[in-house]
Amino acid sequence: MFFIPILTARYFHSQNCLDEFLAFHSNARQLGVSELIAPVVLSGMGKLADENASEVSKKAMSLNCRLIENAFMEGFESREWNSEMKRMVADLNQALERSEETLARREKTTIEQYSESDRRGAAESRFADSGVDVLELLEKIDALTAQFPVVTQDFTALGTLISTVLGADFKALSVQRQRVALLELAESIEEPAHEFSNSSGKLQEEFSKIDAQLRLMVEEIASMDSEEGRLIQAQLFSGFEIPDDLLEVQQAVGNVADALKMLAMMNVNLRRSIGPATSGVRALQASIDLFAGWSEFGA
Repeated sequence: MFFIPILTARYFHSQNCLDEFLAFHSNARQLGVSELIAPVVLSGMGKLADENASEVSKKAMSLNCRLIENAFMEGFESREWNSEMKRMVADLNQALERSEETLARREKTTIEQYSESDRRGAAESRFADSGVDVLELLEKIDALTAQFPVVTQDFTALGTLISTVLGADFKALSVQRQRVALLELAESIEEPAHEFSNSSGKLQEEFSKIDAQLRLMVEEIASMDSEEGRLIQAQLFSGFEIPDDLLEVQQAVGNVADALKMLAMMNVNLRRSIGPATSGVRALQASIDLFAGWSEFGA
């Protein structure tokens, strides 16, 4: 971000302008990017630069100052004005590049100075402030995984409807009968699609919350950098395995997703009806992926 004050003889008589300039100048100087302040002298150059000028005025004139009084008098459509603007833009681009390099070096130095003990303390502080209780978290996970059968039941009902219509007999139907069958499917799939979308959406939302808490807990344990902490983590997550019935659902999700894509291309009415079903499939897949990923914490 640049600060480009438009200077006239009256600029430094305004307290608001003074406060604004001094605030930007102080921050830029602390960051080492003072050249991002680029004052533009529009008029009153003589008063701004003479020996009786204020200290703030002298400070402004010592920066990356651009004198455009003559170009301004020529008018906005003049060649002088256009040339001055091009030079200003080029100078600002160069100043920005140099400032970005300065800030990058500053950030790198700060990171290197941020000691291991500081990072450990920060992780412990975030964990303490989060209010995460390990045993309570494990209880939530048990309760949440118990919801999988409810969602998979909605998923199965949806898949059954689709399979019934798109079975082996579907291809044998005439084009007109296929259209009728798809219209009937669009009507019959609407309610279960919404039910599946709602249940899987809530499941994903809860899984995402717990995933964030789990990762915070793992980060806190890792910050301890002790064999005991690693052992506790391994014991906590050793039981995270995808049940066989959920593995079957995971494999079926891909097939249903492909079927939904095909249906969307076949019929406009179906395209509207299966929208919620498509969202539900994505949410269910995301929940399963999160659950499966937790087993890596125990590795």
